[in-house]
Amino acid sequence: MAIKEKKESWFQKRTRLRAEAECAVVDACVIQADSKSKESQVIISELERLVETIRSEVKQRFAAKDDIGELTIRKEEALQYELEVKEERHFKESYMRLVQMLRDVQMMINRLMRMGDYKTVIRIIPEKTLPKYIKALDKETLEKVLEKTDAIRKKLQDRMLEITKAGKARAEAKARSSFVSDFVAEKANGTEAKQRADLEAFIAGGKTATEPVVPVPAEVETSQTETAPAVRPTNKA
Repeated sequence: MAIKEKKESWFQKRTRLRAEAECAVVDACVIQADSKSKESQVIISELERLVETIRSEVKQRFAAKDDIGELTIRKEEALQYELEVKEERHFKESYMRLVQMLRDVQMMINRLMRMGDYKTVIRIIPEKTLPKYIKALDKETLEKVLEKTDAIRKKLQDRMLEITKAGKARAEAKARSSFVSDFVAEKANGTEAKQRADLEAFIAGGKTATEPVVPVPAEVETSQTETAPAVRPTNKA
């Protein structure tokens, strides 16, 4: 017989749909942050090409004994570009860190959705402010966005820890209950087995298991045999 699934109420459906909308917001934020990281890599590549172009030019002109003053100016330009590369790499790392944070958030809320914990997703995800932060993301606001995203991630981590602890507590309680049930069953079965043995012994005319049999020491049996008087047969004829 097929088990009918419990019908979702109107309120449950509305809650689920709202949580799904917030999940979609996080998905979009991951894409936007990843796009920023890729844009940063493009800038780095362009700056590195400029540096290599200038270095090659200076090398050729220096070999041709060109004006040292002009070559020095070009060298300083290349060094400035190298500084920009270092700075851009720092921002790229921060963008990548943001992407990883958002993916952590994405993974945890997806798990909560599978568990049906829609209210937690709705409560923790700032579906209105988070996209604004990511959309307006630049080098000046990057650290602020990182802090806010990390705060969201920590709240979700705390909730996942609560769920894990609750699950362990339920498992331990179930294990204890199972142990007690097995113990009671074992005792009950042992009692029944003992009663059955007593009844079988009683029916057979022997002692029951509840009547302790005291063994007679060997030396007592021997002494009784030695001291007992011989019984003479009597002639009644």
